[in-house]
Amino acid sequence: KSTVRWSAGGPIATSCSGIGAP
Repeated sequence: KSTVRWSAGGPIATSCSGIGAP
């Protein structure tokens, strides 16, 4: 399970473990 959140720098994919990658 993962979610994509839009930040000022661009979309950030965040896994269910809470690790985000730019």
